[in-house]
Amino acid sequence: MTHRIFSLSLLLILAACIILSCTKDETPENTAPNASFTVEPATGNTETDFTLDASASADTETPTSELLLRWDLNDDGTWETEYSTDRILLVQFLDAGAYTIRLEVKDAGGMTGTATRQVTVSGNLSPEVPSNPSPAHEAVNIPVNASLTWVSSDPDQDPMTFDVYFGNVANPPLASADVNTMSFEPGAMASSTTYYWKVVAKDDQGHSTEGPVWSFTTAGAVFSCGDNLTDPRNGIVYPTVQIGAQCWMAKNMNIGDLLIGEDEMHDDGNIEKYCFNNDEANCTQYGGLYQWSEMLQYASDNVKGICPDGWHIPSLTEWQELEIELGMPVDQATASSGWQGTDEGSKLKQGGSSGFDAIMTGNRNTSGNFTTFGLSTAFWSATQASSFMGIARTLDESHTQISHTNYDKRYGHAVRCLKN
Repeated sequence: MTHRIFSLSLLLILAACIILSCTKDETPENTAPNASFTVEPATGNTETDFTLDASASADTETPTSELLLRWDLNDDGTWETEYSTDRILLVQFLDAGAYTIRLEVKDAGGMTGTATRQVTVSGNLSPEVPSNPSPAHEAVNIPVNASLTWVSSDPDQDPMTFDVYFGNVANPPLASADVNTMSFEPGAMASSTTYYWKVVAKDDQGHSTEGPVWSFTTAGAVFSCGDNLTDPRNGIVYPTVQIGAQCWMAKNMNIGDLLIGEDEMHDDGNIEKYCFNNDEANCTQYGGLYQWSEMLQYASDNVKGICPDGWHIPSLTEWQELEIELGMPVDQATASSGWQGTDEGSKLKQGGSSGFDAIMTGNRNTSGNFTTFGLSTAFWSATQASSFMGIARTLDESHTQISHTNYDKRYGHAVRCLKN
């Protein structure tokens, strides 16, 4: 019995020892943490903010959020920061040079891991971003012979040169390299054109700073009466002629969509025209025919009417001014009806001395028919005789004078525009 107890006691002791031994063996051994970080940017100058990011550091036993970090910014044994759980550090180096940054990471068991990265700090700073462009960004009506200027400086007072990019595309090509002044002469530019440009500032230390892309639009061509006028709406070219103080188109207006003569024109937001015998070729050669309201785009005070920008439908007074300039006595020029003057009509006809060059285009009457082609022509004024009648000037092959005539506004007549 004693032996069994002894034996049982011995077995219990042995079992306890085995259990304790196994428990000790199951406790894992603490391992050092893995230190890892990035530096952004890898190079810079004494004004650069470097971002040190140790977010990738980790440990097998200690939660990442509980790891302690500290930094030696020159790997000289001096820790610039105390232990902290902060993962990111912003650093600015006050002196130029090559630096080795050391990170130390400590886990809850007191074990540490380290990592290093290299960073280069330049003492020489890049030029300032070019600014204050002239012409100003998105400026309009810039002269075609304008110069380009800008402002830039170098923090170290280094000598500077500039590469100038210039052209009529949004990503302009290099126009001139190593310009040593803050100005550039692009040469003669096209009118009514948008140009793009940028400047890259460079110092003699190999640093450069690129400026933004700027743009400007040149002014339209300076018009002189006698020049051809191109209507930007449809590209049709009109000769012009100076008669006294007035500048007239020397060709009938041709703008709008063809409307069959039987149909009345409508206030639908689109310009409509009649072409003699419903033939577009006749509009191309002789110009369109328009009802009075269509000509003014359905606003009696809209003297611009169907004319291009900068031009308008001549008023009765302006027609009278033309007649007086051609030699018609004032009392006849201001007469309300009938054939007036002597040879002023001949001066307005094709080949006449005035250069007005009127062609006998005929008309579209109120029945929707085309008549008198080659025999006569009439030009509307912007002045109405009544709510149903508009005032016009008529020429025909049988007279050398000019007829002062009122027509039903539904007639289709030729239109000449006068410079504002």
